Amino acid sequence: MKTGNVSAVDEWMTGTWMDIPFTIQEYCNAYKSHLKCLHAFEDAMKAYNVASHLHKAL
Repeated sequence: MKTGNVSAVDEWMTGTWMDIPFTIQEYCNAYKSHLKCLHAFEDAMKAYNVASHLHKAL
């Protein structure tokens, strides 16, 4: 989801919408970075069972 937001910001970067293809070459690093953050968050919140509540809410 967040990687899609990065793509949307890129499309509007100049203030005018431009069609930018959503490709693995362009957004793989952003995806991996976000996934790493999600895993770190999950690990930090295990004691509070936050991830389980978020999964159910989504």
